[in-house]
Amino acid sequence: MNLKSNGYHYDDCDDYKKEKEHRPTILKCSCPGGSISVPTTPTTPVVLATVPVKIPKLCNPCVNIEYSSTIGLIAVSEGATVNITVTVFKNCPNNFRISIGSYSYSSTGLTLGSTDAFSFFVCDCNTCQSNECCYYSAEITSSSVIGTIATLNNATLSAIIASSGCGC
Repeated sequence: MNLKSNGYHYDDCDDYKKEKEHRPTILKCSCPGGSISVPTTPTTPVVLATVPVKIPKLCNPCVNIEYSSTIGLIAVSEGATVNITVTVFKNCPNNFRISIGSYSYSSTGLTLGSTDAFSFFVCDCNTCQSNECCYYSAEITSSSVIGTIATLNNATLSAIIASSGCGC
């Protein structure tokens, strides 16, 4: 059977392949931070990591944000608990700041010197297409530390910016 007889043209397929091949994907990463003490009860958010993202004019751009760190325990007493909420914010030049998502870590029965990984990702597909530079930040917005001294170590934030396609 000839595909052209069904109204399908090879040129259409070639154009689609070219369009898909030319969709850029951009990766931006923050530098790993040092060690940040987790406040027992924060009065203001504590910035853990930031990454600048210039959102190019793409068709339906999405930004995948990934946060990663380790939690370390320096001193532990019986019944120690750690509860941390990290929120990812987007800050853009037109002075708006929006929360993209909040994620929590909770642990009990901790032992001295133990470490634990804490990571998550979130997609922001509600992006502007203005070629402006926005900053994504990961911040401790809530924490409760009882019977221990906890640190967040080597916090990093990475962003992958890609087109989600047109007409899908």
